[in-house]
Amino acid sequence: MLFDILCHFKNSLVKRPFFHSKKLFSSYTRPISITLNATHSSAKDAIDSLIDKIPGPYEVCILLVSRTYSPKELDLFPSYLFTKLRPRVLAGCVVDKVYTSSDSIEFGHGISLFLGGLGKKEDSWRFDEFCDNVQGSRREYKTNSVGRWSIPNTEIRSNMIERNEYNLNKFQSISTIPHEFELPDELKLLKENNISPDLFFLISDVEPYQFLESLDHHFPQSKKLGIIGSSTPFITGRPFSLFKNCDMLSKGIVGIAFTSMTSTSMIKKQIQVDHQSLCSIGEPLKITSCQGNIIIELDGLNPTDLLLKRFQSENFDQALSKETEYYLGIYDVGNKLDESMLIVNKILSGDPVRGNMAIDTTKNLKNGQFVKFMYRKNYSKFELNPNISNDNGINLVLATSDRENMDLATSSPALNKIIIEKNIFGGISENGIIIGKGAINKNQFGTSWVCNVPYSSASLLL
Repeated sequence: MLFDILCHFKNSLVKRPFFHSKKLFSSYTRPISITLNATHSSAKDAIDSLIDKIPGPYEVCILLVSRTYSPKELDLFPSYLFTKLRPRVLAGCVVDKVYTSSDSIEFGHGISLFLGGLGKKEDSWRFDEFCDNVQGSRREYKTNSVGRWSIPNTEIRSNMIERNEYNLNKFQSISTIPHEFELPDELKLLKENNISPDLFFLISDVEPYQFLESLDHHFPQSKKLGIIGSSTPFITGRPFSLFKNCDMLSKGIVGIAFTSMTSTSMIKKQIQVDHQSLCSIGEPLKITSCQGNIIIELDGLNPTDLLLKRFQSENFDQALSKETEYYLGIYDVGNKLDESMLIVNKILSGDPVRGNMAIDTTKNLKNGQFVKFMYRKNYSKFELNPNISNDNGINLVLATSDRENMDLATSSPALNKIIIEKNIFGGISENGIIIGKGAINKNQFGTSWVCNVPYSSASLLL
């Protein structure tokens, strides 16, 4: 009898799996709870300092950790936190900096923790965890290919010409993502049961593009918000350091789908995007000729020559130079000049003679689409809107840092602060953030994108 009791007790301590791909309603439905932030110098001290601040049971834990901890400390975080808190799911990653200040909206050394699934069951969220591309190989759609076209070799091209299939006008960017729209098993179950989450929170490596296209195809009205983990090959020995329960992963995507269990969405505002370091150059223009991610004409004119002349004619704070970074604001096809739906991509190159201008995007540009030129100002400090801390709710705040001006030190000050009063969860990464505001109506597809403009931010109030 005693042996049976001990066996039952032992089995109850077995770690629960991160994913439940067979049972649709394995997710729990409790409301969002709290955010916690700590700046202690060691992993154990930071986590232990927060344990007493957690009021009860929970289901979901999202953890962002600054890269300023030592490699040993970073390796310890997921396993130690998961053992201490025992959530149903833990997801997270190493980032450049996290939210750390109780006096202002600032980012630095420490950890930022989001806990979901506390409180009463009324007015609740449903949480579904998922992951993608954490094992095996996959094609990198952007890393090595943006701005080039895929030209067949001579033999293949000759055969295509004979079959009347060789048509330069049909060429697309080699970075264009094939429309396969595959979903992981966890999200297939949501789709099959007509469940459309209010929000997908994503933690990814630098190749989320195909997965984002799949989410936009199957869940066009859902919002998407996420962060690209910092590059950590010289810190942890992994390209990226993503957390999945007790484990640290080197690649892939982990995330949580938030679905309101009430008749109306519990998301209180639209995603707010702010590009602090960018300044517009002139009025919007229409694309009159393009192929793939290459612009050939804007308003019937040479786009590169147009950019240079506009920049020189305007009274800007800085002079034209090779170091100036230029960006293109791309308006949504169906919403003309709606600034709230603007997508910003870097201008990779331009030829003043030929006029061709290459844009850093995996999506094919379209004739008739409106765009505007932008440039990056001399800007070196991230400042978030201080009014964000006055909102009644939980703010998810993600931002991009400047990889050229990162503090590469791995040692950290022993600040030993705990921040719980502002309900802000957030972090900054030099690799960018994921933004998807969702389609406005059911007849549209959402357009999610990766913003890697330094000192840009996205926030969402829950």
